[in-house]
Amino acid sequence: MVLILRLGKGTGRHILAERLPQLLEKKGAISRQGLLLLGGFTLGLLAIENPVDLERDQPILEHVERYQTLVMEMEPRLCRRLSDDLKDMFALVLKS
Repeated sequence: MVLILRLGKGTGRHILAERLPQLLEKKGAISRQGLLLLGGFTLGLLAIENPVDLERDQPILEHVERYQTLVMEMEPRLCRRLSDDLKDMFALVLKS
């Protein structure tokens, strides 16, 4: 969420809105890989729009790493739930 809000209303936000369904679902099924890619993909979009300051942005990098660790440990049903919740949350955030 922090990464999305940091994207502002620029091109990165529009790219994320277009690609989110592809990241979260593959042939109608939730893929753990898609959930893992989401953090890095969003971080990459943020880096394109804003210069990365490793010292200032260290907490964000740590959050992405923690998110990816949690996704790796999740059961498939929790991956589905996370994906559904992320789609709902992003729909609201990306509309604003």
